[in-house]
Amino acid sequence: MTARKIDSWFPVAAVSDECERERDLGSPVEVLPGFRSPVALARAVVLLSLAPEDTEEDALLPSLRPIVGEPWRTPIEVPDGDVPRKVWVLGDGSIALEAARMGREVRLVVTDPAVARFLREVFGRLFALREEALEELEEFLHEVGEVLRDRFGDFYGREDRAYLWIKRVRCPGCGLLVPLMEHRWVVEGRYALELDVPEDGDEVEFEVVEAEEAGPGTVRDGRVTCPRCGRSRSVEGVRRDLSLRAARREEEEPVDAYLAVVVREDGSVRPATDRDLERFELAREEFRREEWEVPRGEPPEGLKRWGIWDVSWLFNRRQLLAHVEVAVATSEVDGDRYGIWAAAVLTELSLRNSVLSRWDPVTVGTLRPRGWTWDHGELPVPSAWREVSDEITEACRELVEVAEDVEVEVVKADEVNRSWSIPRDLPDVLFRAWSELVSNVSAGVGEWKVPVSGGGWARTRAPLPVVGGLGWDDRVSLILRGDRIAGRWEEIVGWIVGCGLEAASAWPVIGEDALVVPLVGREPGPEDVDWEGVVEEVRGSVRELLREVRDLRGRGWRSVRLIPYAAALPPCTGVDVVRRDGDSLGVRHPEVLSEVLAVGWRELVEAVLELLDVGLSDPRARFYAVYRSLWGYPRPDDAPGREVGPPLRALGLDPNDLPYLDADGRLKTYRERRESRLRPEEDPVDAFHAALLEVLEDGPGSALEALPEEVRGEVLGLALAVARAARRRGEDHPEAELARRLVGVSAGAAAR
Repeated sequence: MTARKIDSWFPVAAVSDECERERDLGSPVEVLPGFRSPVALARAVVLLSLAPEDTEEDALLPSLRPIVGEPWRTPIEVPDGDVPRKVWVLGDGSIALEAARMGREVRLVVTDPAVARFLREVFGRLFALREEALEELEEFLHEVGEVLRDRFGDFYGREDRAYLWIKRVRCPGCGLLVPLMEHRWVVEGRYALELDVPEDGDEVEFEVVEAEEAGPGTVRDGRVTCPRCGRSRSVEGVRRDLSLRAARREEEEPVDAYLAVVVREDGSVRPATDRDLERFELAREEFRREEWEVPRGEPPEGLKRWGIWDVSWLFNRRQLLAHVEVAVATSEVDGDRYGIWAAAVLTELSLRNSVLSRWDPVTVGTLRPRGWTWDHGELPVPSAWREVSDEITEACRELVEVAEDVEVEVVKADEVNRSWSIPRDLPDVLFRAWSELVSNVSAGVGEWKVPVSGGGWARTRAPLPVVGGLGWDDRVSLILRGDRIAGRWEEIVGWIVGCGLEAASAWPVIGEDALVVPLVGREPGPEDVDWEGVVEEVRGSVRELLREVRDLRGRGWRSVRLIPYAAALPPCTGVDVVRRDGDSLGVRHPEVLSEVLAVGWRELVEAVLELLDVGLSDPRARFYAVYRSLWGYPRPDDAPGREVGPPLRALGLDPNDLPYLDADGRLKTYRERRESRLRPEEDPVDAFHAALLEVLEDGPGSALEALPEEVRGEVLGLALAVARAARRRGEDHPEAELARRLVGVSAGAAAR
């Protein structure tokens, strides 16, 4: 079997850099369904999978790391060698495009019928007719926009650009409906909100002020504080109450919220008026009068924790009415021919126009949902349709320009009786829902099956966290979702082996939360190997991978937590039996499998502590330092959950012994523990938090003096570790700033 470059070498830093740069530039395909992987990552997987093992690395880097220009325009050539001409790609338009640009004959196997239809349109009619197809598409989208402008005159103000809604919760003390605001900006550096809190009554009023600085919001330090009576509640409790209310559908709207302000087309901001609320009520009445067919679909698991149990619950009634009207208008204009394109535009539009689409005061626009948000921006659909339509057609124009003479065969998985599952994120779910509503696309899929080395196919019980893949004969390169690997670890390993494959290697992609895994047919191996050999292989791989990413700052340092999985995959899939303490044990026995992974985690924990270069001896202090390096200061909706289990076990800690670790895996900060009973003489983390509170309240001079002498060294080590972890992650936090001040006091005293 010919070895490939990806089996032994993957330029983690170069690919991560390009993925980061690509996001800043704006990839032409990021708004199109079916193009899941960043172009830079897709190109790396294709190029290194096809390149022979003996290819010089310098010959590959120019295609992976262009210095100037858009990465998707970079010419790509595969070095000479035994290179396959025909490849198949699993469900990712980006990988298929890059493989076709390298001159391969590509068969793109897609599991979702709606995405399959869309990609057939892209790689078929669009690429064949090019300018003619683009002109027809632009004309269709323009006609739909004209229909929408006629229909929505009563529902939106003519000069309105966006409506800022702020969720609210009733204060248990005084009954005020407290607006949930982390800050008061509407447009950062220009417009902010002031609250007019009534002495009686339950609703605040909002005043727009021009300001260079804005005061704090009502959500701070993990607490929601009432601006009238001062009573506070935990953010977790408020979030839980709101999600339960949404799940029980106690309100007609998914969330209870204030319509606070309106952003105008000229960039000015004004408070919402009674007329604005009347327009909203008019849309709600219209929705009640008609028996509208709404999009249905089960959302990703992450949204269910916020009370979103159906994709239709992502929208308030005006948003839902407007989006469904788009589907109706599409069918009236030319739904049979262009419905799939309307679904693509509608998907991107609805991602920016939902109750989870956060208002961003920096860009003055709405962002795609990423879990819970306290505020959301609602868009007037006629003008937003025009903007998103222009983005989609521009993306298509870019595709046509870079993909000259590209041919890709797109097949629906059940048509070839083979399929791998790709987990659906929110864009996938919405695209399916809107496609069914607009075009009546069938939702049926074939059996889940996977390839087996040497021919044939085997069933798999459940969808695996595969983002995309490239393969030919019995070779496969997969991209796995990093945030799902921990929960599916044993299943992933068992599945690979069950297919007659093994991991030649595995490589994290920093910032993309992905693991690239080249798989090869399993060769009959030795009967058993020494456990010490497996341990050394995993330890060496951890160190090697960390060396490749250690200098990355501010670009997804959290993704280094994938390194233990990358290091453990090859031995876990390539070895059958290990000899340990005189016994021969199957490596895929759950206990042995977990222990192989634990070796990787122990090595990563030690390596991270070495990078921080601080002298910490207490396991609790060491865990705190590693946590801040890997996860930083996550918001509650980004808490790592059970991911913290491996580093806890690596340090021999029981989470029940750490009162500052929440059940969702979130580590409390010094501010959140201000009212706690700290034990500085017993716990170095408590001593660290006590010192930071002393710095905050009385200045750094007395912080160390107030500590027991036996813990001062650990506290200074923690302060240095927190400061260095924040610098490495490229983030800042008040705790890190106080830690730097504490270190500065110590350094000054030592100098004296």
